[in-house]
Amino acid sequence: MTRKNFIALFTIALLIRCALFVFISSQPIRFYSNSDTYNYEQIALNLLKYGVFSGDAQPPLTPNLYRTPVYPLFLAGIYAVTHNSAHVVILLHILIGGFASAAMLWLTDSLKLSPRIGWIAGLVVALDPLVTLTTYQMITETLFLGLLIPAIAMFALYFKSRNSYWLAGSAILLALVSLTRPISQYLPIALIPLFFIVATETTRSRVVKNLLLFLVINLVITSSWAYRNYTEAGIWTLSAISNKNLIYYRARAILAEGKNISEDEAYQELSQYIQTETQSRNLTAAQQIELMDARAMEVFRQYPVATLKVHLKGLAIVTVNPGINLFCIMLDDQSLQLDDEDNVVGCTSQGGGFIAETRDKLGQMNWFGQLVSLFEIVLMAGLYLGSAIGAWKLFREKQWYLLFLLMMLIAYFLLLSAGGESVSRFRIPIIPFLAILAGIGFSKSYLLEEEAPVVQGSEGPSAQKNS
Repeated sequence: MTRKNFIALFTIALLIRCALFVFISSQPIRFYSNSDTYNYEQIALNLLKYGVFSGDAQPPLTPNLYRTPVYPLFLAGIYAVTHNSAHVVILLHILIGGFASAAMLWLTDSLKLSPRIGWIAGLVVALDPLVTLTTYQMITETLFLGLLIPAIAMFALYFKSRNSYWLAGSAILLALVSLTRPISQYLPIALIPLFFIVATETTRSRVVKNLLLFLVINLVITSSWAYRNYTEAGIWTLSAISNKNLIYYRARAILAEGKNISEDEAYQELSQYIQTETQSRNLTAAQQIELMDARAMEVFRQYPVATLKVHLKGLAIVTVNPGINLFCIMLDDQSLQLDDEDNVVGCTSQGGGFIAETRDKLGQMNWFGQLVSLFEIVLMAGLYLGSAIGAWKLFREKQWYLLFLLMMLIAYFLLLSAGGESVSRFRIPIIPFLAILAGIGFSKSYLLEEEAPVVQGSEGPSAQKNS
């Protein structure tokens, strides 16, 4: 990777995002078009005013157990020096988005892939409408991706150079990734097999030591926040958001499917149960979270077929849904609507299934929004086709290190994102790795030309030449 290429790709991504910012910022309500934004912002404001990590709008400020600290602290830091300017937050998002695109060159170089693959992957991250337009929402995705890509690059650099400092840096960044979005808290564990894929009998003891170093550093940092939650509410958890999603999204959707009722009715039934049990038994916050888990598991056991159906539907939403509602909100003033609670709605539809809803929403959009939606659909198709070819190529050539790393990252985020709460933006963490696989699939030669062949089973990852 050369500095010139890095700057060039960063500039391309930056120009695209800045050009869109001029239009999108004319309606700042777009920055708040995800309802989670208000909670993150309230926590940031409470940190500045009271020094308390709470999402309550008024005292008494109860400790928030559902959000991890990195993004609220990010907002608080910006608000402290800009007098609560959401515009500055989005401008910093734009810089982070540009960096994430250019960092794909660093990641692919760390994986011993050719600069061509880096450019392909970097341009995908720079141009993908879902990634780009989420930049203008004050939610965690942009910062999350800006930390995840260099974290994996450092992880790959350890296997390339055998320098433990890269591994320590990766462990620290992955901890920050988890403290941005807790979905990634088990990612270091999922990465464990890579240490043994590249190990030999002579290096196994050193590999185990480095693995322990990696896990301990990551665990110490993430556990510090879990300890905070334990001291505040008596529950050892990085975030209780997964518990809340389990019952009010996944169990709700399964209950609605199993009992053939609306999701609103299912939500009322579940929330009434939790509220009644909490009040009658005088449950603590920790006990209430345990109750939510128990009730959700009861629903899963009661409706196993509906459970499978809801999770498969969630997987389809993450992988197939282009994100048209986001495009409506960001690119079409006529489609910018507010509901009764002043939440941004965007395009509407009469229902009738995914295809019918997509057709209804596309029909409400202006020509630019329709063009962007078509580009996203074509880009997705290209990514999936190229990824399948790339995975087959790596399998055929026994590039186990590359194949496992990329496929594991994709599978990890896909499987943990599939459920009743699934939305298109949950696809964002897998896009960089799909892009790398697609670049491999569409390239005749994907390894660094100057890289000498390495015999499979040596201390480092296999780097055999593509025949």
